[in-house]
Amino acid sequence: MKLDYAVRIERLAEKDGGGYVATVPDLPGCMSDGDTPEEALKNVQEAVASWTDAVRQRQLNIPRPTPPRPRTATAPQTYDGGCHCGRVRIRVTASLDGVTECNCSICTKKGFLHLIVPPSQFELVSGADALTTYRFNTGTARHTFCATCGIHPFYVPRSDPDKIDVNVRCLDGVDLKTLRPQPFDGRNWEHAIEQKVPWR
Repeated sequence: MKLDYAVRIERLAEKDGGGYVATVPDLPGCMSDGDTPEEALKNVQEAVASWTDAVRQRQLNIPRPTPPRPRTATAPQTYDGGCHCGRVRIRVTASLDGVTECNCSICTKKGFLHLIVPPSQFELVSGADALTTYRFNTGTARHTFCATCGIHPFYVPRSDPDKIDVNVRCLDGVDLKTLRPQPFDGRNWEHAIEQKVPWR
């Protein structure tokens, strides 16, 4: 079926069972879940069909989808940041609209919030001599981290090896509660990268 209603997908905390929950704001109580954002979206389509069928049987009016509001892009800003011990300091100029959260094995363990930018918008202010690099799998991604405190402020991503991926959690003064990270299904990387991704 064609899904005309807006869907909100949110990640569930581990204490709540993990995975993702998909809700339909226009249809009260209509929701579903899944291990991945894609699975939650697929399951909620079935929930919408069941919800609307139940309303029809009761001969009630089915709410019309709320027209989407145009998204207002925020202007790029310059952010400073760095690792925990302070040896590595970075500076990036970007908007935080395209922040992404990946569920692959390494990003899940690091808690990385991705902000992918061209090198012209990134500056390694200090600490080049303090960095260590870890590679695995294809070896394309260069996971750089501070050799002293172990924090990963940035790295070169597999998806865009000509760019820099900044960890938003390492930027000074960013209120993470105001962000709405878009999910990326890194567990199924080859399939997910062929879809529309938030940072492009």
